[in-house]
Amino acid sequence: RIFSDPQKTIEENPAALTGIGGISPERASRIRTEFLEEKEKRSLAAFLHGYGFKAETVNAISAELGNDAMKIVKSNPYCLYEKGFASFKMCDRIGNDCGIAP
Repeated sequence: RIFSDPQKTIEENPAALTGIGGISPERASRIRTEFLEEKEKRSLAAFLHGYGFKAETVNAISAELGNDAMKIVKSNPYCLYEKGFASFKMCDRIGNDCGIAP
């Protein structure tokens, strides 16, 4: 093993990746950026799958809302209704679970 915790290294110290042959500082930075974007997508998928959303819908939500999709959905789940991704009732359920009063 090169790193004891590769995920932590990528997130917190991507410059350490330059110790691997062929990885420049620029490439290490891109690896970190892409890793964090994918991490956000995985978090969003795990969260929305708990409400029965299919992978295709989660991908569409992620594409529509961008890298801050999880933060947006948790602060205003009704955006999913406004954009045609979920019923109002489902948005109410998500909102209730996130502590948003109906």
